[in-house]
Amino acid sequence: MFRFLKNIFTKKEIEKEEIALNELENWFNEKTNAVFNDLSKKIESMKLNINHEIQKCYENIEELKKGELKNPKIPIRAKQAMEGNRDAYIKRIKIFLNNIDLDIKAHGALADFCDNFSKELDTLAKSTMKSYQILQEFLANESSNIAMNIRNLDNSMKELKSIMKNSKIKNIENLKNQIPDLKNQINNKGSLQEELNNKNNNAEDFKKSKTNLEGEIKTFEKSDEYINFKNLLNKKYSTEKEIEEHKDTLLHSFSILEKAFKKFSRIVFEDERLVKKYIERPIKTLIEDKELVIMKILGNLEKNLS
Repeated sequence: MFRFLKNIFTKKEIEKEEIALNELENWFNEKTNAVFNDLSKKIESMKLNINHEIQKCYENIEELKKGELKNPKIPIRAKQAMEGNRDAYIKRIKIFLNNIDLDIKAHGALADFCDNFSKELDTLAKSTMKSYQILQEFLANESSNIAMNIRNLDNSMKELKSIMKNSKIKNIENLKNQIPDLKNQINNKGSLQEELNNKNNNAEDFKKSKTNLEGEIKTFEKSDEYINFKNLLNKKYSTEKEIEEHKDTLLHSFSILEKAFKKFSRIVFEDERLVKKYIERPIKTLIEDKELVIMKILGNLEKNLS
């Protein structure tokens, strides 16, 4: 950011300065005040010249309006053509002059206006070329005076543009506008650095907690409680496996009896519903059969088979 300032001041060597962040804007204004003051004087001088030329142009427009033909015997059609082109020319010149706004305060906006002036002038030249050529045949002096005013305005605008460009005012204003952003970035950097430090401290705390927990886990793994827990867990797994094996055996046993149960359920009416339940879901029914009625049924089945 401050590289450009090195080119603004005339000193060959600039002493290093340390500026507090909250004083940066005031320091920048102090360093650039001389540039702005000198530029303002030159701009005001050029504005006076330009306004003076605009006033002279309006006066010459009035002279063009009053201009009389030196040869009153020209054909009526030629006279009408001259008057029509004079009106069109005057109207277009006035529009052009009215669009010259020198009350712009911001230097950057004034520089932009100077840049656009040449484009407006080219448009004016193209739109008035035919009218000007016709007027040159009838009112050469009056129309030439206006053309001279326009040329003088063009030269003044070019000079003003050169003054603005050489002052590098756009760059200075851009730098000035960047100061708030720079302050925000530095402040944000401080906040982010503080947040980062907090996170690093938290990370260290988490690391210590992790180390402590890992130590506690290792100690607990050597304790009698943990050893008993592991033994019970292994016993649980073996018991569950044994239960599954018993379930398979039980299911297999009831599947063998399924055909006999179906036949027997038709004979013993009082136990028919229970026998059907054992056929459909033997394990669940066995759990629900608290009095083990199935034993009596199996005994009866055995007698019937005998």
